[in-house]
Amino acid sequence: MDTCLDLIALQYTCMIVMCMLMFFVFVSRYYITCRNMQFEQSRWMIIVALLLFVVHYVCQMRFGWRQRGDDVGVLFNLLFYSPSAILLSWSQLNILRAGHGRWSFMRYGVAGYALMVLCIVAGVISKGNLQMLRAINTNTEFSINELKRRMYQVTWTVQGKKVEITFPADCQLLMGANAVELENMMKRDVNRIIPLTSNDIITDWTHVKTTRSQGHIIVEGGKYLSNQIRGDIYLQDIHGKKQLICNKKNARNSITNIMLTGQFQRVIPMHLRIDKYGYKAEETDITLQQFIDYCKNEGCKLYFGIKTMNEKTLTGTLFAYNEKMAYNHVLSVSIPLNILDGKEEKINATVYAYIPLQNVTEKFFTQDIHEEAPQRK
Repeated sequence: MDTCLDLIALQYTCMIVMCMLMFFVFVSRYYITCRNMQFEQSRWMIIVALLLFVVHYVCQMRFGWRQRGDDVGVLFNLLFYSPSAILLSWSQLNILRAGHGRWSFMRYGVAGYALMVLCIVAGVISKGNLQMLRAINTNTEFSINELKRRMYQVTWTVQGKKVEITFPADCQLLMGANAVELENMMKRDVNRIIPLTSNDIITDWTHVKTTRSQGHIIVEGGKYLSNQIRGDIYLQDIHGKKQLICNKKNARNSITNIMLTGQFQRVIPMHLRIDKYGYKAEETDITLQQFIDYCKNEGCKLYFGIKTMNEKTLTGTLFAYNEKMAYNHVLSVSIPLNILDGKEEKINATVYAYIPLQNVTEKFFTQDIHEEAPQRK
């Protein structure tokens, strides 16, 4: 209600200003001792243009065109502002060119205005108007088309016509929060996660599609950005039963399994540094399983790549990729290998949260980023 009153007050003020300007232009003709026909013609053109503005604002207040919606307001703005602009331009041209060519300009102006009106009428008849949005309710049938990592298009059918809305696949837009708010939400929610232990998780690897390599069973999880960043899980046969590899002898595969599944004989403490927007950072202590469960609860697909490995430490990067919301979390970790021997040690990690993907070039998803570029001859 307050917004409506503010709008009416603005329209009333504009009407008063236009009335004053029209009055000043009209009265000024009586202060000229020697009148010129061209100047008088231009004066009346300006008066008519200002009168159109006054009529426009009166109709806006009387019929509430602007309050009916943006489309109605824009439509009537075009219908009134365009002839006013033509008349104001015509008045100046009439003086500058001493009357020569003014009718040619006016013909072009009228033709352009008529073409604009014709396009508006044709568009409303063929495509409808924004008022169709008000007819959409929870029972209206719709379809969603998706361009992966780029945009969504929602289509409704109203009165036999299609209403389409296209919006980018932007996690901030879809979740209704900016970068700072999303980072704060992550810190809050990841601490609330109650991690599942290996005793809580029932995993049947019997019916999964697997391949064999170097005596290991591999559940293929695909790659992300590079062949070095994969979602593969490594299994072994123990008494005829497939189980996750988890021993120091196969440290690379064991750590990969832990990072992708979170399954281990105990929870693994992790000191997490959250790299935040604006060159800020916050630190918190959680468990690795809490972070992995947080990502999975969001619908993320996990991929892990190993950077370096020595006798004591393995460093790598975990990518939590959410295709539907077009973002990923990037967790850079330093993992002491002694955890595989049952020792209580802490993982140090830095997370870059909610990195949007809509601005990432598509070639990063369709080819290996480590492939060599062709040599120029």
